[in-house]
Amino acid sequence: MVAVPPKLRMTPKLGMMLLGGAITLIVIKVLLRAFVIVQVGEVGVIDNPQKILAPPLMPGVYWLNPLDNVVKISTRTQVQHETLELTSQEGINFAVNVGLKYHINPQKSGTFYQVIGDNDQAILRENLAAAIRSAASQYSLKVIYGNQNQVIAAKVQSLMNQALDSQGLVIDGVSLIHFILPEEVKSSIQERFIAEQQAEKRKTEAKGLADALRNFQGLIAPQNVINVVSDDSSFIVKDKNKH
Repeated sequence: MVAVPPKLRMTPKLGMMLLGGAITLIVIKVLLRAFVIVQVGEVGVIDNPQKILAPPLMPGVYWLNPLDNVVKISTRTQVQHETLELTSQEGINFAVNVGLKYHINPQKSGTFYQVIGDNDQAILRENLAAAIRSAASQYSLKVIYGNQNQVIAAKVQSLMNQALDSQGLVIDGVSLIHFILPEEVKSSIQERFIAEQQAEKRKTEAKGLADALRNFQGLIAPQNVINVVSDDSSFIVKDKNKH
């Protein structure tokens, strides 16, 4: 026969042991909750029941009120990409893919947590759209699409920092990565660019040839000097001895 263990009887002594064990577990849990480690690259924000904005917790080890909840926020640089519809100074509609680098200011992390919280990407998207549309409307599509787009990106970064600095967000950089233009506009810009490049090349070649001919004149007898007339696109050579 298998021996059946006797039923566990609740005695005052056993009850005290169980109660003591439960109290010990609660104390350990409370102590662990009061012990907070903030890692490098993040900041701790104290979310207390009174909703009082306390100084942020920089990287380190802290012993806090166990009733306070510590929210850890990354202060590392983050990247966000957005594609936005814009209108140039001429009223031409186009789209641009924008790269945004930003981080949270540790000293203003409490304000960031209370005002923005988990809505940072939505807030950034909203402010980026407003800033870049304001900047793009002041420039022609040729300037935006050309080598001056960094000027526009810098202006967008400045506008966003002015709007978001008080909320704890810092914009580290804005990049206009890729433009999406209507096909007919794209073809027109490319044709104009090629024509300008060719005109600049002809002008450079004309100047070089004119300089070479003038240098050559200094090496020959005055009576054989030829006159060079240049209009930057063509040359007329005149013999000085002919009338």
